[in-house]
Amino acid sequence: MTDIAQLGIKIEASDIKKAVSELDRLEKQGKKTESRAKKLRKSFNGLGTAIAALGVVVLTKKLINQVSVYQSLTNKLKLVTSGTEQLAQVQESLFDVAQDTRASYEATIDLYSRLARSTEQLGLSQTDLLGITEAVNQAVAISGVQAASASAALFQLGQGLAADALRGQELNSVMEQTPRLARAIADGLGVEIGALRDLAAEGA
Repeated sequence: MTDIAQLGIKIEASDIKKAVSELDRLEKQGKKTESRAKKLRKSFNGLGTAIAALGVVVLTKKLINQVSVYQSLTNKLKLVTSGTEQLAQVQESLFDVAQDTRASYEATIDLYSRLARSTEQLGLSQTDLLGITEAVNQAVAISGVQAASASAALFQLGQGLAADALRGQELNSVMEQTPRLARAIADGLGVEIGALRDLAAEGA
């Protein structure tokens, strides 16, 4: 009976010893896990700081680029406007035109400024120039092209206006990417759209 009781005590003691050992192991494992978690957390914090810093750099560059673009556009308009008041009026009007026709503000200003320079000898008013700019933008919109293609076509048209001749690459871009605009040009000249290339080749 005593041996059985002692055996029971030994078994219980053995179980307790194993349990304590297991608890020690779990505690050590827990400390390791906690240590790893702290290191991981520290790494993520460092990564977060780095990403935040990178974000600030990228944002700063974007802001600088936007300021640079805005200044460039303003300078273009200064060349074809008289005084600060008219500059502000034209900027506001062109912004409205770009919004109403869903066109690029940058491309709209570029078109207006090129129109103003190329038609200077015609004595067109500010209202006339704004009306032509809006009409061109609307023709581009009706053509149903994507923004990038529309901007490219307007740029090429502006190049042609600056050179006082729409031919070659400029004409091809307008005809292929903005067919409604090409149609408007043909209608204005009183010819079929297919005759535009012939006229361009003649320097007309």
